Amino acid sequence: MKTFFIMILFILCCSLSLLSQDVQITQQAPNSVAAPSIDVSNNLVHLSYGTNLYYYSFGLDGPSTPITSPVKPAPLSYGPYTVSIRANNSTRYITYIDRNVSLQRYDLLFQKSTDGTVWSTPMVLETIQKSNSISLRPDNPILRTSAKGNIYCLYLNYSDTNKVFLLRSANTG
Repeated sequence: MKTFFIMILFILCCSLSLLSQDVQITQQAPNSVAAPSIDVSNNLVHLSYGTNLYYYSFGLDGPSTPITSPVKPAPLSYGPYTVSIRANNSTRYITYIDRNVSLQRYDLLFQKSTDGTVWSTPMVLETIQKSNSISLRPDNPILRTSAKGNIYCLYLNYSDTNKVFLLRSANTG
């Protein structure tokens, strides 16, 4: 009986060690990796984060070496504060809040890609004139997709009395 428990304990320990393997994804400076967002679709992990708005895609086991040249969906972005990513089959969607320096406002932007390399031109979903009107929390905006291809974007905006807004696209963006 004691041997049985030791065997079970050994199997559990081996199983837990498989779940705790760390895989380094980036070689970015620590201050350039903020507000990460992750999704999994078609056996690929999709990752993006605020600050630099880089996009990473790799297999479920992680990259074999850190990714040194990630895709930048919006090369002219100022430095998004928050990002949300979703993948639905082969299409990837990103929403993020970025500062529009020339117009002195914040924009809620949307982009999509069917291959992860070429991204659509950023589409402004909402403009926010006052910086204290939009929530710059890491969980804002929230992006979700449905099995039918509908896209839902939930965000917080404090410039109106209704603080929670939902945008919906029924044509896959």
